[in-house]
Amino acid sequence: MKAKKAKKTKARPPMRFSQFNALTRLSDEAFARIEQAAGSRIRLDAEGRAAILLALQQFEYVRAYEAAGVDEPRRADLRILAGVLEQAVRFAAQLNESPFLWPYIAELANVDFEGGLDDLRRLATAARKISDVVETARKKRRTDPWLPRLLFQLEEQYVRVSGIKAGVTNKRGKRVGPFVRFCDAAISELPESCKPKTGRQESVGSLCENIFREREQQQTVPGTVTLEKGIWPGKARSSQLKE
Repeated sequence: MKAKKAKKTKARPPMRFSQFNALTRLSDEAFARIEQAAGSRIRLDAEGRAAILLALQQFEYVRAYEAAGVDEPRRADLRILAGVLEQAVRFAAQLNESPFLWPYIAELANVDFEGGLDDLRRLATAARKISDVVETARKKRRTDPWLPRLLFQLEEQYVRVSGIKAGVTNKRGKRVGPFVRFCDAAISELPESCKPKTGRQESVGSLCENIFREREQQQTVPGTVTLEKGIWPGKARSSQLKE
């Protein structure tokens, strides 16, 4: 009889970014590659270097956190809780009829039997509603807020040190340009496990173009991004990056 292989468990990242040991490290040579990618326009100062390193490390953190499936089992717990509460409501309602055992149970618990049953119904309804919201959120394909956030942070430093507006050039159907190369070079310094699946430079350019277009439509301030809110177990929250 063959022995069962031990199930590998993914390492659980810390809840706070401040406790995360990032693999992303940028040497002077790495910063030189990022500068050279944009041509002669960019010379990163200490502030720019620190900001770009922080942006990449934060991106690495949220990717590692989400890939680990943190709190994913809570989805099943929530579904079970909703079902148990709904079943409890059915049993309590049945016991509230002859021979009226529910009032005795409520009295023993020092709870009003009518109000207690109503509270139980509200709890069951709320648990089912939240469970449905979570399941819908996990199945629905949503826009990833973290890649736009990273690109906006890179844009902020690019504009600050160069004084030139970040843009994307459409060249024979490919989205290219100094800023695209700048972003591509910075992203390439991330560990393979958390790099966005963009492929080539023109893919990064397409992402930039789409994200900037969406920002213009939303009329948001350059360098900012509105993170999508909602209950989504296992997904990082923006507050974790500030802790």
